[in-house]
Amino acid sequence: MGNFENKEFLVWTQDFSVEIEELDNHHKEMIKLINTLRDAMSSNVGSEKTNELIVDLFNYANYHFGAEEALFLLKDYPFTLEHCEKHLEYRENLSVLRDMVEAGIDSALPDLLTYLNKWWTNHIMLEDKKFSPYLKA
Repeated sequence: MGNFENKEFLVWTQDFSVEIEELDNHHKEMIKLINTLRDAMSSNVGSEKTNELIVDLFNYANYHFGAEEALFLLKDYPFTLEHCEKHLEYRENLSVLRDMVEAGIDSALPDLLTYLNKWWTNHIMLEDKKFSPYLKA
């Protein structure tokens, strides 16, 4: 699998806050799941456990996206479609990476971890921060 000792964990800081407690808590849980996957990969726990964690990540993201999208509709967020497209893109990319992991492609696990780290950091900081003023109102 790979040696991840030199890679940073994804760490929640207040900079990630969208100032909506429910969504901040979701983001914290997602970061926790990503870190759990990273730890599992570092420990070489095996493909069955790794696959379970990937399914957990997929399911939790769907739950979180559903909650966000419901708030968008409730608050009539004007950029709902664009934001939902980002969620769809994530689901599609995660599905491809999951399939690569299941196929046993050596680079798939490190690629997945890198993707999760970058996507969630960028998505929260760049995309989710945009809706905060609309949803808090």
